[in-house]
Amino acid sequence: MSKTKKQKGFPFLIFFTVFFLLILLSGVITGVYFYFTVTRGISEIENTTKKIAPALAQAFTDVAELSYKVKNYTRLKALFHQKIKESGIDEAFFVLADGRIVAHSNKEVENRLEGNIINDEFSYNIDQILLPLKTNSREIQIQDYNILKQKIPFRKEEIKLLKEYIYPKINIVGWLFTKGVYGKTKKREIPLGTINFIISKQNIYDFINKTIRDCKTLLILLGSFSLVLSLLFSLMVFIRTRRIQNVPESQKNASQTAGKGKKSEVESPIPEEKVEIIALNADEESSSFKPIVDMKADRSTPAIHQESNEQEEINEKPLPVNMDQPILDAIPIKKRGNL
Repeated sequence: MSKTKKQKGFPFLIFFTVFFLLILLSGVITGVYFYFTVTRGISEIENTTKKIAPALAQAFTDVAELSYKVKNYTRLKALFHQKIKESGIDEAFFVLADGRIVAHSNKEVENRLEGNIINDEFSYNIDQILLPLKTNSREIQIQDYNILKQKIPFRKEEIKLLKEYIYPKINIVGWLFTKGVYGKTKKREIPLGTINFIISKQNIYDFINKTIRDCKTLLILLGSFSLVLSLLFSLMVFIRTRRIQNVPESQKNASQTAGKGKKSEVESPIPEEKVEIIALNADEESSSFKPIVDMKADRSTPAIHQESNEQEEINEKPLPVNMDQPILDAIPIKKRGNL
């Protein structure tokens, strides 16, 4: 009795191996996408912000100089509010050289400062604000600036990773743009104060959060695709294995011996048994002709030579063999009487 082979079950090992490799590849793809997207996006935001800053500073400086002459800052405050809406500025203010604040975009903050930024040194760093006057610079100064009320919308672990691999200045929440305002006299220019505006990095934080959400969606899609692909591949292996197992043993043996049978037919077109029978018959025929030759030995020499020649020709010629008819063990010969 033939032993029945145990059918193999679903190839879970292959499934989980392929799925793990595809998930690993999906994670690499998502990580690379996140890195290049975030770094490129942050660079674009910084470049755009720093590109529009000189024009804003120049517009504020021109109006501040004129407002200082007429001692009326209404127009300057209106320009502050307009640019805050258009350019995403958080706050703007005009500070004189002695630290007095004469115009601010937020009236509540201006009242809280009581006319001088020294009253809130934690929120306003006077050294950074008056830097253009100290260096006698006419160019806009761009400095990293910490805004007390601005919070970083990430956990400590996330901030550490982002700072190390993505954006080293992630913990600095804003920029301070400051430009000196100078009044012209007949002899020389005198420093009047500085125009300042603060822009937070909220746009950068929002962009990072948006990219994180996009990467999560991308990872889910890639994970789903990996699951389907792993399942299809495992099913193909399972079906193929079952087909091989269900092939009958007789068919396997026949397929294995098919090549051997063809090879033996080419090497030996006539079976060995038939070859032996043909050789036996040939020996018997040759022995049957021998007494006939001896009985005619008394005849004339030419006749004997003629018969012997004929006998040699018969022995030399191959005997015709019909493979379709049965071959007898011996050929009967009718014996002649004694002469």
